[in-house]
Amino acid sequence: MAKSVKTSKMPLPVADPQKAGSWGHAAGRIWVREKALLGRTGFDRLFSLASIDEIKRLLLEHGYPQQDTVKEMLIWAREELYELLAEIAPDDRFWQLLLLDDDACNLKIALKTVLSDEAPEEESFTKKLSRPSLISHELIWRHAIRADKDANLPEWADYIMGRAREAFSAQYDFASIDRSVDYDIAAMKAKLAEPLKEPWLSRYFAMTRDLKNLETLLRAKHRKTAETVYEESLLPGGLIEKKRWIECFDADDQHCIDGLCDTPYKPLSSYFVFYREKGGAAAFAKDRDNLLYAELERGSSMLSGAQRVMAYVMARECEYKNIRLVLSILEDGLDRASVGTLRRDFQKR
Repeated sequence: MAKSVKTSKMPLPVADPQKAGSWGHAAGRIWVREKALLGRTGFDRLFSLASIDEIKRLLLEHGYPQQDTVKEMLIWAREELYELLAEIAPDDRFWQLLLLDDDACNLKIALKTVLSDEAPEEESFTKKLSRPSLISHELIWRHAIRADKDANLPEWADYIMGRAREAFSAQYDFASIDRSVDYDIAAMKAKLAEPLKEPWLSRYFAMTRDLKNLETLLRAKHRKTAETVYEESLLPGGLIEKKRWIECFDADDQHCIDGLCDTPYKPLSSYFVFYREKGGAAAFAKDRDNLLYAELERGSSMLSGAQRVMAYVMARECEYKNIRLVLSILEDGLDRASVGTLRRDFQKR
């Protein structure tokens, strides 16, 4: 069970928890769309493609929107995905949970731009922002860059920006903005998920926070990070208590490995040895994602309900990640053999 987070004063996104419709109806809406997922055989084909045009043809075969570039196809497909989820989910908090990380990215970019005294044009600024997101790009532009007094951020975003400003003022380090926003977004997601009464979903998001903390620990040991910075980087609301993560900072590798034996993350314990080796960080990221996808697959096996719908959305996210990976291979001339080993697999068909 995820550890509770003290967030009594934290505002949350405005949501309608009782919209018309049901999860059974929502699952029916995505049933046909599940058949268009690339799946394992589609990923096999994707990773064998030799040109960007071939990627476009594959995506069009699987229902992606016609656009000039693969990147634009992915953006539009992802926006359509979350528009669908917002339409069919009987509770807004489900899709808000999935988009908050995009808003975290955008709020960081906006605040760092302001504090750098940059004056970018709107087009160049908004191109850096993640899409889709809960807050429109226009509103972020008007509020942060134009300082438009009539462009008020939602209360929850204003709260996060204010705390990130305070963190920066105390340390004058842009990394402190990242740590502050990441912590608050993690706490906000834990608070949003709690009343949903979906143990499977709460466990999944708690695992994402634990795995971020595990990666933070591995990086800290590899890079000799200061203990104060390490502790500030730890996220709340995981299955593992914060004090256990803190204890691991000065502990030897075997102690840390033993500490994972009673957790879902035991398969990743070898990275206390291998993370520091060449390619270790990338291999960890792949195995981390695949561990989470295995958790999600339990939801995809449900005939109906929130699990089935949310698992479909995350399967799409897995698909987008693999497409971006292959695109980077072709655009940047990366080694196909080594990058191919980093592919993510969600569904086994």
